[in-house]
Amino acid sequence: MSIIQILHADHAYFRERFRQMEKMALARKSKRTTTLALTIVKDLRQRHKTHLRWEAEVLFPGLVEAFRKRRVKPKDPLILRHLEEEHRDVGRAIYLLDQELSETPPLPTWTDRFITFRDLFDSHMQREEEHLFPEALKLLTQKELEKMARANGGIGSY
Repeated sequence: MSIIQILHADHAYFRERFRQMEKMALARKSKRTTTLALTIVKDLRQRHKTHLRWEAEVLFPGLVEAFRKRRVKPKDPLILRHLEEEHRDVGRAIYLLDQELSETPPLPTWTDRFITFRDLFDSHMQREEEHLFPEALKLLTQKELEKMARANGGIGSY
């Protein structure tokens, strides 16, 4: 398995969790619904942290090194910087969602916060899938991508 496959699998996982949260956001607000929503948000936060480490500590440095070694420039020279900034924005958005759901009782605005988080994160994942991943697949060999997946620097798995 390559690092790109791992990250794609994460994106699919996040989108499935978003579908679950959307159902809860539209459902009648009850203690059970908000408790389940909070459980999902805490899971998303943890998974997001690990996902970020895979990108920031493994994929991004590997791409930078490959660009340098092969003496090529990315199509968008600022893509990695933009994606790193978006990582911070997504992390902040999910933190705020967690805080709203953790209140007793949960703040009624958690559904709006979820929509903001989902839209931000989904557009970020789309940018990675449409711009970053294809560039990585062109620039790096399958062997290099698989090596990145194995050399995770203690990041761990899910």
